[in-house]
Amino acid sequence: MTADPGTAFAAACARVPPETLDVVIAGVAIRIRVAGPALAARLFEPIRHIASTCIDAEVTIEIDAWSIAETGVSVPSGQSLEESDIARRRLICAFPGVDTLTRLSMARPFQAGLLPLLARLGRPAVHGGVIARGSGEPGLLLVGPNGSGKSTTCLAALLAGFRMVGEDCLIVTRDGARHEGHSMYRSCCLTVQSQAMFRHLPGDVHRPLGAPADAKGVMLLPCSANSDMMLRAAPIRALVLPVLGQSDRPRLARAGTAETLRRFMPGLRFMRHVPSQDRRTQYDALTALVHDLPSYRLELGDGVAGVPDLLFDLADSLR
Repeated sequence: MTADPGTAFAAACARVPPETLDVVIAGVAIRIRVAGPALAARLFEPIRHIASTCIDAEVTIEIDAWSIAETGVSVPSGQSLEESDIARRRLICAFPGVDTLTRLSMARPFQAGLLPLLARLGRPAVHGGVIARGSGEPGLLLVGPNGSGKSTTCLAALLAGFRMVGEDCLIVTRDGARHEGHSMYRSCCLTVQSQAMFRHLPGDVHRPLGAPADAKGVMLLPCSANSDMMLRAAPIRALVLPVLGQSDRPRLARAGTAETLRRFMPGLRFMRHVPSQDRRTQYDALTALVHDLPSYRLELGDGVAGVPDLLFDLADSLR
């Protein structure tokens, strides 16, 4: 039994040399090392679209992880499976094995531990989706409470020709009144109903081992050189607030500040991962989106057939 997570990770690497992936999120270079090839392959998949070549001097955050099953190295007594050191900008994780990964780890690995590290560097996270017609084109930030239709709107737009920065968890940066959304994951978590509705989306749907047939599945959008579905970043020019069941056909109208704030607040759910001393800064940075940008209420109606056309027209008007 090793004494601390860092020593345990070193012991795991001595038994199974780690796989390494360098990524960049909102200008922050992150080096990820995973001891256990099967675990590394699974954890790297949702973030390969933001892979980059980083030299040692550029690395700002280090994430070290190992598979207990593949290395035989257990978690030190009294330690948790995940230890985050914000001062040293390091995250250390242990996973029982690739077959026991939760849906969250399959779709958004390291999310809970990584978000506080990024927040300390002035990169707050928002729960929402960003879509844009293409690189450099005006981006639309889709926000609202769970079940409001954010994912449905995002995926309908994706099928119609929009490109996606992210569908659930994004980093937002601010320069004055200019805001930009930055990609973290290329995953989509789909219900059985959504899988049927968006069956033409490329990619296989995966579920955690032993999950019921009606559980949400994880789809990873393609990130090959010839795929144009994902964007690393997009300028955010407007907020879109999807609403289900308010009309028989899709409608788009300007939303007031009070309504926007009310529907935007669930997008701050990731603040629970951030230390209390960093929450005010994160809150101010994210709520500035409401005050700086126009907001639109999107009533989805009975279906999504007309939704992309409304979003195309909105994006064109923001150029």
